[in-house]
Amino acid sequence: MNEPVTGPDEAVRTDPNEDALSLVAGIADRARERNLDRAGELAAWATIGERGAISVEQRGEAAEIAHQLAGSAGTFGYLTATDVAREVERLFAEANGPEAWTRLTERVRELLRHLHDPPELSVD
Repeated sequence: MNEPVTGPDEAVRTDPNEDALSLVAGIADRARERNLDRAGELAAWATIGERGAISVEQRGEAAEIAHQLAGSAGTFGYLTATDVAREVERLFAEANGPEAWTRLTERVRELLRHLHDPPELSVD
């Protein structure tokens, strides 16, 4: 690891690569936290749906949250979470009947589990 370089009239300089990696790691951490918050919102919407008390507008809002989560999760390497979030998005748009809402709730729980796992690295 490079040590900061200083001179009598110089400020401390660090390795720009380390600075960039640190910035990216911070962005990824914030995105993960936001995605966990989004998944929590989806869990709340799923509970409302299970009770039969969710409106068409609320379903649309939940589907949009799932859509945002899917994109963000994929950007930061949570590939399985992305797939699950896409299914959750579809289920919010289509869920009809108790079995569908139970499936949606199960998938949201699975989504939360995947977001707690480390990101998956893709070789593609």
